[in-house]
Amino acid sequence: SDPPSADHWLGPTTGGSDMYALIIRGLGRSLSIGFISSIAITIIAAFIGTAIAYFEGAVEKVGMWLLDMLLVVPSFLLIALIISGSTGGHDWIWLIFGLTAFGWVGYARTLRTLTLSLREREYIKAAKYMGVPAFRIILRHLIPNLGSVLVINTVLGVVSAVNSETALSFLGLGIKAPDTSLGTLLNNGQSIILTAPWVLLFPSIVLILLTFSVQLIGDGLRDAIDPYSRSAGKAE
Repeated sequence: SDPPSADHWLGPTTGGSDMYALIIRGLGRSLSIGFISSIAITIIAAFIGTAIAYFEGAVEKVGMWLLDMLLVVPSFLLIALIISGSTGGHDWIWLIFGLTAFGWVGYARTLRTLTLSLREREYIKAAKYMGVPAFRIILRHLIPNLGSVLVINTVLGVVSAVNSETALSFLGLGIKAPDTSLGTLLNNGQSIILTAPWVLLFPSIVLILLTFSVQLIGDGLRDAIDPYSRSAGKAE
């Protein structure tokens, strides 16, 4: 295979396809999976996590028991089994479904812990006393007060989802041809690393830059939303 040139800036594959075009398409597919699944995970975890903490008593005990049980489920293997049965080029949709179905559990547990202090606030108790429906209290009072945490974790969740997709596709258990993603590009490049190293090198660099940039965005949002995060270790 020819090395990178003026015609193919990032080089061609062994089949003659342009690596730049493949990386752009693969990056778009990976990001779409990451964003959609991260947003869906946040929505599900926010409702379930806050509801478990709000209702207390038996509901809280049963809810926590279910979350603990779901945490031990081998999600990676089950997602691979779900995608392996997909046909007709819809594997990316099934991948989003699998990542969402198993990705919200740990996040819901964290949000439940954060909600424990919110449910003791005076306005929550006043709303209960006035007979405001539980769903409205959760939707209008509890979840909005977790807004900063939800925004930050949604952004950081994109990296987690992209890494999960990449790992599955790299092992041949995720996105399949003719579709492409960063994981499939890495999978294709590993077999020809000695003869065409750029086929593996450039997708790897894009994945590293993507992860690093999203982490920076998450850190920036944390500093902007939470003023205490920037003052740690400083004396003013």
